Amino acid sequence: SNEYQDDDACKAGSACAKQYLLKQKNSQAEPSVYDHQPYTKEVKAAKVCGTRHFIAHCGGSSIEEQPDYYIDADEITQTPNFKSQSCDLCKSGIPNSVFTGAISKTDTNYTHPYHVEACPSGYTDAQLCTNNCDPAVKECSFMCLKSAANISGCGDALLQQRCLCVCGTQPGDVACVPVTEIPGGYDECSKNPLMVLQESDTIYEPLLGGTGTILGCRAL
Repeated sequence: SNEYQDDDACKAGSACAKQYLLKQKNSQAEPSVYDHQPYTKEVKAAKVCGTRHFIAHCGGSSIEEQPDYYIDADEITQTPNFKSQSCDLCKSGIPNSVFTGAISKTDTNYTHPYHVEACPSGYTDAQLCTNNCDPAVKECSFMCLKSAANISGCGDALLQQRCLCVCGTQPGDVACVPVTEIPGGYDECSKNPLMVLQESDTIYEPLLGGTGTILGCRAL
């Protein structure tokens, strides 16, 4: 309440009224040091299984697999959206398309995704805020993943095969045609020891259904 309100001499615009307004303004000033306290927030999660790459060439074959990873966001939605492409045509022994197969089965949309690392171990939530927030600044951008989602399995697999070309070498032979595997396989390697016989990528659609917990810090 106004400590001057009982003073009959304290009228609007008077010196004491101005003094009160100045005191009220100063009492609402921002603190010079902020105390950042931890809070947690549950978020949605999607699992993306790593791409599986296969290649067969004249020197043999190999498989490489990328690690799985998760994407966390406030909301995650999927809508059907099937897309694919084909090898189309070959021109001078070079295919017009890089690969044939499915590009996607769905569109996955992430509302406010979080790009954060796992929270460092050996610290309390309060210590993490103290160590990572500037006490002279009200806002603190530090966030970490306190608990990760655990989703089993993978989303729908999409097979993408490399487009190759087979070209006739004799008069009257058929012109170059697109293929995904060289006919004759390793029997053709004597003609071209560096030839790629087959190559493909298996990619996976994001799999929804998990939740994680994000740790953040804010000034009280």
